[in-house]
Amino acid sequence: FGEDEMWYHLQLYHVNHKNNRLHKCPVCKKVMPPNLQVHYRNHHGLVAKGAVEKEEGSGVFALAVCRRGDGKFLMTQEFAGTGFWLPGGQLNPGESLRDGVIRECQEEAGVRVEVKGVLEVLEQGAHWRRV
Repeated sequence: FGEDEMWYHLQLYHVNHKNNRLHKCPVCKKVMPPNLQVHYRNHHGLVAKGAVEKEEGSGVFALAVCRRGDGKFLMTQEFAGTGFWLPGGQLNPGESLRDGVIRECQEEAGVRVEVKGVLEVLEQGAHWRRV
């Protein structure tokens, strides 16, 4: 694969491979901690050419608890074979909790949701705490 083809390939075909060992980046040759897909996505291929923006972290996360009328809950298969979780993820810089959780449900599960309230807000310092 060329650099651009690898950029797509890793995200599409290796997203559920466990990240449990060090990897050597095929482009920059850096030895990466587990998470080659994220490194490659944010430093090479289309991002390096300026065609796609690098994912910037906000440090703020939102999770959705979605329950159907029959009582079943929505779960999504998470990155790198880490199991099934509530849909959600890191907010984009400046994004509201409401908009972030709606976007994450659409991206991760293809589901449009209506936010009915906030269950809990947590703050991470040395330890997580409820706010």
